[in-house]
Amino acid sequence: MRRVLVPLTFAMSLVACKKSTPPPDPEAVVQPAASPKSTAPPRCAPVSAQPPFVLGPGDTGRTAHSNGDAGESGRDDILPFAAEVGDGVAYRGGFAVGAIHESESSLAVSVVTLDSSGNNAKIVPLGVAHGDVEPPRVFARDGMLAAGVLEPRTNGRSLRLAKIDNGAVTWGATIHEQGGESQAFDVALGEKKGIVVWDEDGATSSLIQVSTFDAATLTNATPPRTISRPAADAESPRLATRPGGYWLAYIGRSTAPTDTNGPAPAEDVGFRWIEVVALDANGSPTGAARVATPK
Repeated sequence: MRRVLVPLTFAMSLVACKKSTPPPDPEAVVQPAASPKSTAPPRCAPVSAQPPFVLGPGDTGRTAHSNGDAGESGRDDILPFAAEVGDGVAYRGGFAVGAIHESESSLAVSVVTLDSSGNNAKIVPLGVAHGDVEPPRVFARDGMLAAGVLEPRTNGRSLRLAKIDNGAVTWGATIHEQGGESQAFDVALGEKKGIVVWDEDGATSSLIQVSTFDAATLTNATPPRTISRPAADAESPRLATRPGGYWLAYIGRSTAPTDTNGPAPAEDVGFRWIEVVALDANGSPTGAARVATPK
């Protein structure tokens, strides 16, 4: 009799335990951790643990957010003029970038320099911004750092060259540009000569102009001369150094054929392509321009 009751009692206790235990909560169930996935490194990462450098007036009690929301103070302050930075360069002393930013009661034109580790930011003032101009374009060769600054004039613009040495500014040549909407220009330094290129409106099309100057002093600029084909309607020139001279690249344009029976287009529609031409150390073409992209 005892042999029958023992298994029966054990079986009844199991049933009672199952009835007294509530079913598990689906939300309380811990899901197994997902296997780690290999992710690519971020495109941009801080080079040091130092706080970011603020260009222009700042609020030390406010945290900046990339989405534009207000910070810890709960205020959404908007400055009358936001800081604007241009292209940067690397040189023997570190890095440099041109900028336009608010300073007291005016817009300041400056070059910001950093050491080779991306720290010790310093502002080198280049004056006050007049009119709607782009940030200074910085250029360098070895340990020499310089910048080109645009200033509006009644009959065009003036492009001023400035040499920057340990925070001190020495002004060089001033080059006159004809009027037009474009502010595109570029500067490069060779061993003995420097070269500056820009686009301006010609009689029937946009042209690329060039001027050379002494690389050591940024003075003695030559009169501007045209180096692009008039039929190219060229704009947006960019320079790159090469052994014995430079590469010049610019955008060529042509008007698309219009349908005389169709409605007038709401905006200019045309074809764009990139042309490249080799220049010698004096900024003169060594051959014909070549089309580098499809039209």
